Amino acid sequence: MAKPLSLAGIDLYEQPKIRLMFDAQIDMLCTGAFTPAIGDAGSIDSGWIGPDVTTYEAAYRNLRLSRYAWVLDQLGAVKDKNVQSFEDLFTVQILEKARSDAQKYQHKPNSRLMDGYGLAVLNNPNDSVAVSMYYGIKGGHGHFDRLNIELFAYDKRLSPDLGYPDFMNAFVPGIYSWSKNTVSHNCLVIDQTIQQGNASGVVLRFHDSPTVHVVDVDAQGSYSKADVYRRTLVLVDVGENDSYLVDIFRVRGGKDHALSIHGPEGEFSLVGASLSPAVTEGTLAGRAVDYGRLYDNPILGKPGYKGSFSSYKGSGYQHFFNWQRVIPDEPVMGCWKIGGDSAAQLRVHVPPHTGQELIVADAYVSPTRKIPTILKYMLLRRSGDQLGNTLVTVWEPVSSEPMIERVKLHEVASLGRGCNRIVVMSVHRGDTIDMIAIAPEQGQQYPIGSGLTSDAAVVVISEQKGRRIRTFAAGGTKLSTNKSGDSIDIPSTISGTIRAVDYAAKRIDVRIDSGLITPATLLGRMVRIFNADHSCVYKIASARLDNRTLTLELTGSDIFTGRIKVRSVDREAGTITTPTSILYPYHLAGMHLVTEDLKHAVPVVSMDKGVIRLPPDAVLAPFVPPNSESDGRNAWIVDMGVGDRIEIERFVHKSAS
Repeated sequence: MAKPLSLAGIDLYEQPKIRLMFDAQIDMLCTGAFTPAIGDAGSIDSGWIGPDVTTYEAAYRNLRLSRYAWVLDQLGAVKDKNVQSFEDLFTVQILEKARSDAQKYQHKPNSRLMDGYGLAVLNNPNDSVAVSMYYGIKGGHGHFDRLNIELFAYDKRLSPDLGYPDFMNAFVPGIYSWSKNTVSHNCLVIDQTIQQGNASGVVLRFHDSPTVHVVDVDAQGSYSKADVYRRTLVLVDVGENDSYLVDIFRVRGGKDHALSIHGPEGEFSLVGASLSPAVTEGTLAGRAVDYGRLYDNPILGKPGYKGSFSSYKGSGYQHFFNWQRVIPDEPVMGCWKIGGDSAAQLRVHVPPHTGQELIVADAYVSPTRKIPTILKYMLLRRSGDQLGNTLVTVWEPVSSEPMIERVKLHEVASLGRGCNRIVVMSVHRGDTIDMIAIAPEQGQQYPIGSGLTSDAAVVVISEQKGRRIRTFAAGGTKLSTNKSGDSIDIPSTISGTIRAVDYAAKRIDVRIDSGLITPATLLGRMVRIFNADHSCVYKIASARLDNRTLTLELTGSDIFTGRIKVRSVDREAGTITTPTSILYPYHLAGMHLVTEDLKHAVPVVSMDKGVIRLPPDAVLAPFVPPNSESDGRNAWIVDMGVGDRIEIERFVHKSAS
């Protein structure tokens, strides 16, 4: 549309969202080589998904940014040739300039959030190891996979999402019993059913320090029966090119919890426990249940059924075969070796837990078996009760030699139980011990070991031959030791209430609750903005403090999430009617409706069937169309407004170097 609109004097490339659209596909890249295979996208072998030469040629031609030239170079579009297309005969040729600009760009991204979409990416500074987590809304081509993760390292998809291998439709059962099913992803399954809810996850914390990277997402709405469904990822760097991942999944609700984990294609072994002989009859769903049969839906599974299978909500266990089990009482490790020319491996360390069953099984990537590739899965299963569960694993990418010798989970009564357990562990790697603590909330004092205590949400301390070489702590107030003068203060979390918003400038004025603040230290940090119904996260571009008013300029995303046409206003009922179609209108609750001139805003209570409900005391006159014959007024939907709360959780990072 940009070209025909330019003939009418409209330059789409001047719109900030146009650049964000081009940037998004680059920001999604993990280790510079892979796009996460989210929903019906890609496969276990995919590299980049989406960017194409035509799109980025247009982006570079109009915006002349070196990162777009870099994309063209990576796609092989700046090789030695003079004319790339017939159109080049009539436009300015950009080949030489693009080739020069591509050499100037260094793709070394920091860990990042794409919060409006629902994607978090953690990576080390060299971008040699990365993990993605999707927590957004499920659309028409989405899968039931909220909080799914993919791991990338050493130019490999070490735990690849299966993507969409068969290009099927709703009349083929495997798309719902496997490809879209929760259990085929690196996700937690409740009561052998797929996720039912479609509420976007809420980012509770996000930190990107020089050696420790953290994201913590609450996706409570994924299962109606679960009031806790939350995943915390901590990526810990070991040297310049190596990192390992600590994965904490908290759940409460339902009677059966199963964490599904899979690695790449290759040789699998389980170290630390002996598996039972493989069951080769039937599938994990039962010895009498054949591969792919919809055993847990009598209507869809009836012989001769010809309709759509989109209503299937079952386990997907009928796609697991050659299954084995064990209830280990010692730490175990699942090891996937890619083989061939690559020495890369994935090792997943699993601490023991009373009653935790480990199942190892085969599964086809393709439910129709058009693609013969088989992956090995591990399922960690526990019974659920009123306390819930906290499932702990440590994922270790290996390039040649393993880093981790053993992982020990500390068992102390004061750390709590169930989904509210404070996880404290030690990761032993040669002469270095990493002591790691992850609490569900900051503020509760707990022991870490070696004379250390803290009230932080996340702690990573590395000791080498008894000498501390790294300290990271986020949230809370202090990391205390039994040695005089050796305690470390953690910058307190900043909280407050928004008192004014300049929507055009993306600027908020916040009345802070308390605390000493040095505004310059907030640049580049994340601020969480939330109310009872909505939460969003933005990066801080600038900050200044005047008495107790903290002024923040925001960057990283566009605060405008939509625009509607106001057809009518019912001030007595407190509603606005719009003909504008909104995808997932329930998602607007807690956002704000703003007049087109950006001078007046009211919070949104709900939206249903074109009717937006607003608070009973909201002033609606500025939204009223000028007369009955007009086609209405435009209004913006915005992420934040006066009265919303903010939190800036801070961290401390110290290194011996």
